Amino acid sequence: MRKIWSTKTIREAEAAAVAQAPEDALMKQAAAGVAEAASTILNTCPALPVESTSGDRPARVHAAALVGGGDNGGDALYAAAMLSREGFRTRAIIVSDHPHPRALAAATEAGVDIVSIWDSNALVQSMNAVKYADGAQVWLDGLLGTGTAGEVREPLRSTIVALEKQRLHDERVRVVTIDVHSGAARDDGEISGPALGGNIVVTMGAVKPSLVFPPARYLHDSVRIVELGLQLTGKPAARTMTVVDFARAYHIPDAHDHKYTRGVVHLMTGSEQYPGAAVLGAVAATSTGVGMVRFDSTPTPTELVLQRCPSVVTGGGRAQAIVVGSGMDPEIYDTRTRVEKAFKASRRGRIPLVVDAGALIFVAEEVRKHGRFSHPVVLTPHAGEAASLASTLTEEDITREDVQTRPLYYANLITAETGAITVLKGHATIITAPQAIPFVQAEAPAWAATAGTGDVLAGIMGARLAHNRALEERKLPFVDYPQVVAGSVWLHGTAAWAATGEPLRFPDSALRPQQLSGIGRPVSALGIAQSVRDVIGRALQACYRPAIPHNWDVHDGRAITRIEEHDD
Repeated sequence: MRKIWSTKTIREAEAAAVAQAPEDALMKQAAAGVAEAASTILNTCPALPVESTSGDRPARVHAAALVGGGDNGGDALYAAAMLSREGFRTRAIIVSDHPHPRALAAATEAGVDIVSIWDSNALVQSMNAVKYADGAQVWLDGLLGTGTAGEVREPLRSTIVALEKQRLHDERVRVVTIDVHSGAARDDGEISGPALGGNIVVTMGAVKPSLVFPPARYLHDSVRIVELGLQLTGKPAARTMTVVDFARAYHIPDAHDHKYTRGVVHLMTGSEQYPGAAVLGAVAATSTGVGMVRFDSTPTPTELVLQRCPSVVTGGGRAQAIVVGSGMDPEIYDTRTRVEKAFKASRRGRIPLVVDAGALIFVAEEVRKHGRFSHPVVLTPHAGEAASLASTLTEEDITREDVQTRPLYYANLITAETGAITVLKGHATIITAPQAIPFVQAEAPAWAATAGTGDVLAGIMGARLAHNRALEERKLPFVDYPQVVAGSVWLHGTAAWAATGEPLRFPDSALRPQQLSGIGRPVSALGIAQSVRDVIGRALQACYRPAIPHNWDVHDGRAITRIEEHDD
């Protein structure tokens, strides 16, 4: 499991490491990682024409280092020196009156074109920044680092605005961000002012929270870590599931298992208006390896689900998790009756409950009547649904834009008000739970932003919760429910990746949000549901190996050896 540490924790560990290392040793190590990332990009770019300065137009360069006055500026200068020694034409654009002196000397000695444009006049400095950066194939963003507190002040504020505008205008330029995005270093991922986006972030020592929490995480494509041997202790700020975590939590059935021991999930989903949602959830649930799927709905979705999934059992009965709300219209009276039935059954048996889509509107009323949830209840809103739920819970006017701007804050708010596990869905999904470290998962490609994918997630999640509850009832090893939920999001996102037709990989989503090696192809919610089974099999194969020779006659699910992954 990748742990994401707070900026304060990382800075304290960095200070201790710097104190024990030779002067600038760690800075040069960091710069080497930056230079390597930039060099990789430059070696795939078309060669620049040979030219010289003409009039007011500076000569074009391969790389432009944007240099502030802090350690990130020093990293940028040392990286520029390394690139220059590799033969790349490199310029350092200095926007501070106190750049790192030793790094500046190294860049000068290496033949870097040094241009100091620091000016108290914000307009002049921002115009010069664009002038000298324009045409460079790679920018090294060393303007600001994790030491920035509060909003960016002038003249740097206007400089970041101008550079970001130029970056968006010139699709050829690539930005290597040093440690964190300039203007977006908050631990909650919020962006309070202008920020400079990038393509690759080269972060030092450990992944910072601003690189994984949205909306700041949407400023980049991938993250590379320069290992500095930091000693990080205490409670992390966030965590993210990996394939090994998923495999550890998945009980491979053995000779002692039967359908009831593998979990029974009860889907109370779909309606005459939206019968397809029930089918999607049922296909997803039956693909997870759960022992049984019960289904309770209106006639049309029931008929369609049985046609598609004949193993589904209609009607009530014992269950170890319930899903309600997918494909249900809250304006219809029948919906209220069905949702109240699900809440009552969950509350009475303390059965894990997934509350999705049309059932979310009833959560505040349930909490007011019976108090905060004290058993595993999972709420799965997207930003718009979260805004409505938060507004009802707090009696304030909260908009979708508010939630998209401060997603971690509102996920925590909903959890605090309800006692539930909140799954705030998005390209990067945040999972919060009472007294728990939040998860953030971002496996799915952007192709997954299509109708019905939330219904698939609800079906997966209900099945995985039932699976975990069955282990708990048998007193077998099980995991905490927030981890089950995060694992469900991991599985859903990875299945979406598999549905694109691209080779299935299991990257660390905290570092490399799923990137297609090609363009990929559009996916459907049904395609994602149908990919679940294969992803589970591939994940287990990637993390386990046989513990006995293949020529033995006896082999069952217990004859395996775990391939362990160490926490970082």
